[in-house]
Amino acid sequence: MASRGQAKGAAFERAIMRVFNTNGYPYVERRPAGATIDKGDLVGFAAPILIECRNRNETRLPAWAEEAERKAREAWPDDPDALGVCIAKRWGTTDASKSTVVMTMDTFVRMLDMWLVVERP
Repeated sequence: MASRGQAKGAAFERAIMRVFNTNGYPYVERRPAGATIDKGDLVGFAAPILIECRNRNETRLPAWAEEAERKAREAWPDDPDALGVCIAKRWGTTDASKSTVVMTMDTFVRMLDMWLVVERP
């Protein structure tokens, strides 16, 4: 039987999965716990994106962002485009779409480089 904390975490992961599913990412699903290579809590993106979901009482944003980035490098060691982000539950709302996305500045800049076409002088 799962602990209360594990049940809260699993419920939050399912809520975040539904946000992705209803916004054009129908293949995103929860990853079963205990995988040999940790590719995050949610999988099913076309790109190497590692998502860690956090529904905790304490807030450790820098540590969570760094953990997601480290896990992304471990999951896709040969892919320099692998991104790791953390989605943290926002307290005071049950709307998962209002959750906070946390990433390092390095991850954010690499994401911009991959997805934005910017005319540079």
